[in-house]
Amino acid sequence: MKIEYNQKELIKAIRENAVVPARNGEYWRDDERQQLVNLYSDGVGISELALCFQRSELGIIQQLTSLGVMRAPKERKVYCKQPKCLCYKCEFQRVCSVSPEQRDEG
Repeated sequence: MKIEYNQKELIKAIRENAVVPARNGEYWRDDERQQLVNLYSDGVGISELALCFQRSELGIIQQLTSLGVMRAPKERKVYCKQPKCLCYKCEFQRVCSVSPEQRDEG
C-alpha cells in the first residue's frame, strides 16, 4: 500500500490542522478495531491507516495502544540547567548569600 502524492499532501494538511479527518473523534466500532489490528499486523503504516479509517495519526496510535498492539510512547524528559547567578561570588542565585548592594559593588 503506497501513499500517492495527493495522499501525502492530505497527511501533511491533517498534521498541520488544516484538514480534520471525517471520522475524527467518533467512537470506534468493534469491526473497525479488528480491521485496524489486522492491517497493522500486516505492516500497514500509521499514516496509511489514518487515511484508510479517516482518523488522525494520533487517533490510530491511541487505539492501537489501548488494544495492546502497540506500546505507548515514552514521555520525553526535559533536562534544565539551574539558572546561573548574576553575582560573581556564587554559583546559583537562590543560594546566594550576597546582598543586592554587595553585588552592585563587585
